[in-house]
Amino acid sequence: MLLACALSALALFVVHTPSAPQQFADEARSLAAGHLWLDETYTSDVVVRDGRSYFPLPPFPALLLVPFQLVFGPRFNQVPLQAALCLLLAVLLYRLARVKGYSPGSSLWLTAAFLFGSVAIGLLVRPSSWYLSQVIAMAALSAVLLEIETRDRAAVSGALCGILFATRPPAALILVMLAFRQWRKPGTRRERIARLAVLALSAAILPAVWMGLNQARFGDPFETGYGIAVVQPNVAAVRQLHGLWDVRYLPKNLRLYFAAGPHVVRDAGGSLAFPYATYDPEGLSLLLVAPFFLNAFRSLRLRDVYLKGLWCVVLVTLASLLVYYHAGWVQFGPRYTADFLPLLYVLTLAGLARQELTPVQERLIAASATLNTLLLWSYAYLRFFAPPS
Repeated sequence: MLLACALSALALFVVHTPSAPQQFADEARSLAAGHLWLDETYTSDVVVRDGRSYFPLPPFPALLLVPFQLVFGPRFNQVPLQAALCLLLAVLLYRLARVKGYSPGSSLWLTAAFLFGSVAIGLLVRPSSWYLSQVIAMAALSAVLLEIETRDRAAVSGALCGILFATRPPAALILVMLAFRQWRKPGTRRERIARLAVLALSAAILPAVWMGLNQARFGDPFETGYGIAVVQPNVAAVRQLHGLWDVRYLPKNLRLYFAAGPHVVRDAGGSLAFPYATYDPEGLSLLLVAPFFLNAFRSLRLRDVYLKGLWCVVLVTLASLLVYYHAGWVQFGPRYTADFLPLLYVLTLAGLARQELTPVQERLIAASATLNTLLLWSYAYLRFFAPPS
């Protein structure tokens, strides 16, 4: 079953690759050439200034691509990088489960629950710029959690948080918890202050680079471009009316995050048609996409300061996402929840009653992965293969 899910995800990756926009690869080529604007033409999700287009997403993915393009040539793009990051993410998830005491077999099932039985699968199979950012963030956040569980070095955790901030800023909220954790460690006041300084300085490097790029591109280090980027007219109208964050976005986002379900496929005459069921790319309930992660709530019964801190980060991150003007656009499930999905993974590891999965739990993971894969294939079929209606 795990092999079938992996092969199916690989096939979806291949199907989506030809149509995947490569803004980060183009931005990396521009940086290597000594300028900041994109040489390729894009009509959406760009900031246009003085007739030149700039990609507003945080720059770490482009910075990561630059050395690969210098070594392998400018045609090196996001596809092989995302494939490698998917493998890295799988290794990190497996190591987290093993560190928590799970057997090799159960650790494989738990890794599969994350990769195929959650919103992660919709990100892994699409090597587009927006999803590459989230794959990097999931890997970096998993690495932070593994560092906490093992050597817990302030400099390493801080550097990884810098990557998070320069890739997916909401995922970097764990830095606050890390600061409290470093302060609570045994030691003199001077030692505690030194650890906090190391954490802060290592975390500040990449955000400082991002701010410098913002100054060069937009004339303001705090102008990210999100609020002025060219987007679809209906999305731009909402943004202009209420701004990037507003509580009036809450009802719609709650529905898309937790209540939206799949729908049946009908032909032009209204009859049921193959593949019979699919999902709305605007939203699909997290409860349907990732039911196994409901086990995370069982960790609430544990009196563990670390776990309580993780829950605080999850709730604050979720609250910020629910009042954001955009729910994710084209996605499988609420993809922005990937900004805290590795935290839910650790909470799930803690919440499970035993460190060896039961057959029922394995079947739940398999059923969830199968349903997600079928829904993704139904959407891919309708988009790429179905005859015109």
